[in-house]
Amino acid sequence: MKIEINCSQELLEKSKYCGTEMGSSKITDNCWIALAVQEVFPISQVTEKSAGIFFGKDKYGAFLRLSLPKLATTMINLFDGCVELVSMYEQAATKRLETLTPFSFEIELTEEQENILLENISLPDLTECFAKSKHLTLTV
Repeated sequence: MKIEINCSQELLEKSKYCGTEMGSSKITDNCWIALAVQEVFPISQVTEKSAGIFFGKDKYGAFLRLSLPKLATTMINLFDGCVELVSMYEQAATKRLETLTPFSFEIELTEEQENILLENISLPDLTECFAKSKHLTLTV
């Protein structure tokens, strides 16, 4: 099973202020990649190296961690780096829009990850959710 994630210009614009608040952490639920993942998995977060998906209504239920490929981690570093390059947060958002371009990547799930996913969401429901998503594609 593979999940393709499309980080579009639309999502970049929606997330351009991510991490620009004082004291923001490196774990986020409103970055470019997280917004895509949340189309199917509403309770999810992204770190510099992985996406975490929570099943249920909060962050206290079953959990699935997906390692991100090199392309995604590189883009996260570029995205985060825009904040470090400028002193004004509005400038960081502008820098992101000027510097970054849309990209897509795939995550291939291990058998164990597939099992966790299917234990929490039935395949028909999962297929239906992905069919409605604009930025995620599931290959079974």
